[in-house]
Amino acid sequence: MWARDSRAGAELDPDDVASALQDALAPLFAAPPPVAIERNAAAAMVFLELPVRGWAAPFAEADEHGRAYVTDHPVGLRRVLGAGASRDAALPALARRLASDPAPALAELAPPFALMWWPRDADEALLQTDGLGQAQVFHYDDGALWAATNKINALRALGVRLEPDPVAWAAKATAGWFPLDRTGVRNVTFGAPGTQVRVDRAGVHRRTVDVLSGWVHPEPMSRVDALEAGRAALVQHIRDGEPYFLGAPRAGLSGGWDSRAVVSSFVAAGVDVRPKVKGREGKYDVAIAGRLAQVAGLDLEVRPKAELPPERAEDLERSLRLALLWQAGHMWSENHKTFLCGEERHVDGGALNVMGQHGEIARGYYERRARAWEATGDRGYEDGAVAFMMASAPAALRDDVRDGVRELLHAAYRQAARWDLHGLAALDFLYLIERTRRYNGASLASQFGFVFTPFLNPGLIRAAYALRAAGQAFVVDRRQINPLHRYVIESNLPAWRGIEFEDDLKRAAKKARRAAEQDRAADGGARDAGGSAPRDWRPTDGKRYYDYDLYWAEVGGPLVARLTRRDGPWTDVFDPMRVRADRATAPVEVALVALVGEALAPADA
Repeated sequence: MWARDSRAGAELDPDDVASALQDALAPLFAAPPPVAIERNAAAAMVFLELPVRGWAAPFAEADEHGRAYVTDHPVGLRRVLGAGASRDAALPALARRLASDPAPALAELAPPFALMWWPRDADEALLQTDGLGQAQVFHYDDGALWAATNKINALRALGVRLEPDPVAWAAKATAGWFPLDRTGVRNVTFGAPGTQVRVDRAGVHRRTVDVLSGWVHPEPMSRVDALEAGRAALVQHIRDGEPYFLGAPRAGLSGGWDSRAVVSSFVAAGVDVRPKVKGREGKYDVAIAGRLAQVAGLDLEVRPKAELPPERAEDLERSLRLALLWQAGHMWSENHKTFLCGEERHVDGGALNVMGQHGEIARGYYERRARAWEATGDRGYEDGAVAFMMASAPAALRDDVRDGVRELLHAAYRQAARWDLHGLAALDFLYLIERTRRYNGASLASQFGFVFTPFLNPGLIRAAYALRAAGQAFVVDRRQINPLHRYVIESNLPAWRGIEFEDDLKRAAKKARRAAEQDRAADGGARDAGGSAPRDWRPTDGKRYYDYDLYWAEVGGPLVARLTRRDGPWTDVFDPMRVRADRATAPVEVALVALVGEALAPADA
């Protein structure tokens, strides 16, 4: 979507932009995705739509007033519009509400979504993003051209030159995401929560609609009421999604807390679900999921094989390049190497994927990792959180960008003060506004299908912050105790009470190993050194399906060595001497930064 100042030069023809966009994305698809084009005297838009298997919600609708488009889908739309709203044109009805009085509807709609509205009777257009700003929307504005897109490389079709931002990429290599409004590209920013942009003949008008304050400062609740509100929010979100499920959706079920809470909420909602688990027999996840499914009377699908990355360096490079074309680095770094692995092109859209992502909203993620029990005051929480994130900084980072990363992460933490959040609530907000919104959001946006995540909804967020305000402990004796998850699971499916969690089994196994080692030491035996590293990166006994480090040494090593043979933009992020001296230092991050300059190059370069 874009608007160009007519005084800046020739107009951008939407048909030409659509053709250029399809050419730019051609390596990803066997056939060009269907295109819709909107244009008037104020703005224009090119909209490419991929079908989603198992999900019936529309991404575009029209009525007599205009046409509305969405990325993702505003789950809860029908409930928010009320019983009198037309089901055949719900998106235009929502668009008119967001254009006239956005806050009431925005406060109740679950992230992520971005809506574009094109009224029939006016030369104007509207862009509205969700209340958390979770939807992946990037903004470009050079004074003559304003544009917004959910794919950074789409800006190339407008003739925009994209240049990597070294400090942002250093932050990505450290924390796992681009913090604040950084995108990894100079002069391209990420939209704030509740961003609304209205374009008319007079220009581009921006504002933010703050409903997030109400989510993180809910009406006071007792501890019990907050727990029940959280449970009810999960169930309601699933019922909101039910009209769009084509058959029983598949949902992950493992030995952890999040997936167990989600699947039990499907059961409580009375909505059919098909649990699945990935892993070989003998893994904790598989054994626990089997027990849970048996007790609940659910049919469990076990997928014994996980997707392995390419075995050749040239195929690895192909996956990295295609992932950068699709997401420009906005996904979990290790997932780049399996992107479209083994596929010549992506044939069609993806599938509905039900996930337990975002459950850490309600269990003190950074409280434990920042060692909050050692902190003194708000500054202690901030320093602990930043220290935890900086501990993952690659050793090969340049010293000057390392300082820049630290400043970015401090600024990311201090966003909480803008919403009047302090203490442990500020640590919770760091997870919500950064790790949920930017890290998890980017990785879920990398999927070709639609991700349905019940934990990410306004009612659940309000319940989590009300629970914190009511004095509920989330971490006890340095361990997360998961009060909301436990309540949800045991209330929804009492038969699951007492079934062990993966963490419990791991702790028991670790304790047994330590006891055995102590016994051997007492008997004068040598402590088991664990043997030499496996020669094959494929098998592994851990949670991962293959040995990441050994993979990068054996398959990725030659690629990284070739990419870093000469200095280039990657040396703005990494110290070349350190990289060449130690190929094991963050090889995936080095490879991505080395490739990103070329991946973001203009189409005519």
